[in-house]
Amino acid sequence: WVLKILKKIAANPFYSFIVLLIVGLLLYFNMLNTTFFSDDFVIIYKLQHHDWNQGAFFRPLSDISIYLDIVCWGIKSIYFHLTNVLIHIFSSFLVYLVFREIFVFFKINTDNKEGYALIASFLFLIYPFHNEAVIWILGRGILLATFFTLLSFWFYFKSERGRSFLLLSSIFYCLALLG
Repeated sequence: WVLKILKKIAANPFYSFIVLLIVGLLLYFNMLNTTFFSDDFVIIYKLQHHDWNQGAFFRPLSDISIYLDIVCWGIKSIYFHLTNVLIHIFSSFLVYLVFREIFVFFKINTDNKEGYALIASFLFLIYPFHNEAVIWILGRGILLATFFTLLSFWFYFKSERGRSFLLLSSIFYCLALLG
């Protein structure tokens, strides 16, 4: 009966997202109330005072995202951390969607492509080396680059169905480069 439930979850993208959301929030719940770390203080201070010069780093998408957190929530670290966790969870869901499309794109016949996709997304979500990017506010650039790269892949694998998907893939790839 457990396998039947897992098959139903894996077959439905909505249920798969809900499972990834719950597991992701439980996994990172303890770190939501932590403070900022290391260079976070410097970058947040600069962005709070509209200083967009980040020295040798060029990551405008990350800076804009952090600035939007400042505008929306002020300087409360819980919201910055929550944004990072949610981006990571959505990226994990995109891993699920990309894997489903890979099976279609390469015409791989298997009865349980959704199950494999859910396993891959779950492993991506819990992979321990992603912690630094999720916990550290400046890891937002890595998270956004990953998110938009996965979105680019997803639309690329759908490109056989229309040219607009290829255009969207290119746009999201360019956004990933700005992360």
